[in-house]
Amino acid sequence: MISRRRIGLAVAAMVAAAAFAPLPAAADTWPSRPIKYVVPFPPGGGVDTLARIIAEKLSARLGQQVIVDNRSGAGGLTGTRAGAKSAPDGYTLVAASFNYLTLPVLFPDIDFDIVKDLDPVILVAKFPCVLVVYPEVQAKTVKEMKALAGTPASLKFGSSSTGGGGHIAGELFNQMAGVKMTHVPYRGAAPMNVDLIAGRIDLAFAHITSILELIRGGRVRPLAITSNQRSPLLPDVPTMEEAGFPNFEAGELNGILVPAGTPPQIIARLNKEIVDILQMPEVKEKLQAQGAQIVASTPAEFATFIATESARWSKVAKAAGIKSE
Repeated sequence: MISRRRIGLAVAAMVAAAAFAPLPAAADTWPSRPIKYVVPFPPGGGVDTLARIIAEKLSARLGQQVIVDNRSGAGGLTGTRAGAKSAPDGYTLVAASFNYLTLPVLFPDIDFDIVKDLDPVILVAKFPCVLVVYPEVQAKTVKEMKALAGTPASLKFGSSSTGGGGHIAGELFNQMAGVKMTHVPYRGAAPMNVDLIAGRIDLAFAHITSILELIRGGRVRPLAITSNQRSPLLPDVPTMEEAGFPNFEAGELNGILVPAGTPPQIIARLNKEIVDILQMPEVKEKLQAQGAQIVASTPAEFATFIATESARWSKVAKAAGIKSE
């Protein structure tokens, strides 16, 4: 478990360094060459799409190309490790998704520390999941679904990746509802959705953008959304709290990290530029169309978020016995 005190001390040290240390020559001339933006997932997914939106705008603002580098594998581990082991010179950014928070549980023997070896830049946005069921499942509310899940036949729920937001949301439901639905992992949202609309799985906690068209087409039935407020994209769908499950906030996230030791002045500059980018009307429109709740945090706020959420979801993952596959 990651200590909040440890995170706080690390952030305080970083702020102090920025305030009193002389500006390093490298930071003074940064950026003088292209910047690599490591995305630990394949092209075309939600993390990749948002990274490309930011990379395009950041390139224009910094006067240097920001190049998206997709390094998929092992549920985000491959790319995150590559970023953590890169030089801390401001020329490597690392995209963080929900999987980043659960890496220490899924891979207890990893050769880097998600806190010590990576510094937070910004929590860009949070993305809720939608609890959806195959239309022939005899449940029109979450409570009815809970009753079905408690029967001997139980239910099967899918997720687009082991240890991702949809998987952990399903395990959280198991623990809160006192049921034992069976998890069926997939390699991405597309194959999961194929099995869901065919009835080979009963339900999923799906990323809102990956499931929206199936909802609108009547191919799946939404029961609830996992954010603390209703989504403008699905205004008639209740939150999990409204459905009788208080404090059930779960889903995906998108943040940006850099290798530990990156000059604080560079981190501060990146944060400022990305906050400004997220305030651009065309960027806000694109993110909101994906169901995003824009956060645009400070580095310190993102550090606190990592400490709190990693501890919370690691507990859920350990209780569910989740391991890498």
